[in-house]
Amino acid sequence: MKKQLLEVRVNGRTHELAIEPNRLLLDALRVDLQLTGSKRGCDDSSCGACTVLVDGTLMLSCTMLAASCEGQEITTVEGITEHGALAAIQKAYRDWCGAQCGFCTPGFMMTVTHLLATNPTPSESEIREALSSNLCRCTGYSQMYGAIKAAIEAEQKGMAIVSWKNIFDPDSGSLFDIHVLGTTAHDWQSFLNYLSTNYEVAYSEDGVPRTVPPIETIFEARRNATPLLQIRMHGYTIDCHFFASDAI
Repeated sequence: MKKQLLEVRVNGRTHELAIEPNRLLLDALRVDLQLTGSKRGCDDSSCGACTVLVDGTLMLSCTMLAASCEGQEITTVEGITEHGALAAIQKAYRDWCGAQCGFCTPGFMMTVTHLLATNPTPSESEIREALSSNLCRCTGYSQMYGAIKAAIEAEQKGMAIVSWKNIFDPDSGSLFDIHVLGTTAHDWQSFLNYLSTNYEVAYSEDGVPRTVPPIETIFEARRNATPLLQIRMHGYTIDCHFFASDAI
């Protein structure tokens, strides 16, 4: 069968593939792009292990043609976190032992990611309804529900570290300012430690350079100044502003 050129955007990156018209999206992801997080569990859209997001909509990649996704944004489980910063649901799965054999986990994580994006405070019945499209053959649902509830609580308390894909697009080189409205000091200190270890970080208050202090000192400085972290990564500079809550 004659191959055709297909341009797809997956996890924020654009790829050009030469594939057969009948190639399934799951095969394009796993074989052509080596994104093996999405799993083949049934081949008939009944288990949810292959779940991905296509333009923000949950889709089952085992029965979807790759060619039908041209021009659309595809997100796989590899794309919900970047550069070592775990998403809230990933942290919760780890802490609550939400995975047993782990084969179904990527599909569940994509379903939960979509659920929390569209309904940040789902009820118990809404959680169960959302997860009804995914099967766990190990029957480890109790731990999953515990993990999901923990992730929801973490999101509500602002404990999830800023998602890297929202501040740096490696494909286009686009950068965005981070405006910190409020989160816990513990998680921001972890975030700051990660930045300081892996990148060049500079700090200033009202334009005056200073040594990078603990995050609680930065929070305290917001009362009388506008602290600014400047992060050098991949040849670019990202500005991270900290404003007092009444200045927003």
